[in-house]
Amino acid sequence: MDRPIVNVVLMLELPFVLGFCCPWLPLLACLAVGCNAGVLYTSLVQFGAVLDENDPIRLSPRYLWSSLAIGCALTMWLFFENGLHGRWLLAFGTPLAIVLVLVTRRLKMRVRNRHAKETLLIEMRVPLLNAAVALPIPEDGAGCEATK
Repeated sequence: MDRPIVNVVLMLELPFVLGFCCPWLPLLACLAVGCNAGVLYTSLVQFGAVLDENDPIRLSPRYLWSSLAIGCALTMWLFFENGLHGRWLLAFGTPLAIVLVLVTRRLKMRVRNRHAKETLLIEMRVPLLNAAVALPIPEDGAGCEATK
């Protein structure tokens, strides 16, 4: 049931933001959502399709990056074309904010991975340092013939 919700959000996001510039955009977006709802209803009722709640929804990273770029470009275009205040802040602030989010996410992942490796090493060393489990080492070098 998440897929229709994702489709609705992705289809209606930009038309409602930019709808005051072109009033036909929200109407066309609502028409597209209505068509998708009709197709979903027909597939469920007429063809007996079953929706699985455990089916994960995965969007393509390429699609997400292109959606982010187009969304930023359209917003910047809107501000520059209409001469709105804050257009330079938007032009430099939006890419800067995106870069900062990517850098902080990458740093957070490195810290998380480093912590996971340290935890794994600590968990691996504990049984080896336990005297009750450790094997006795021969003092005279017996059993070391393979290394000679």
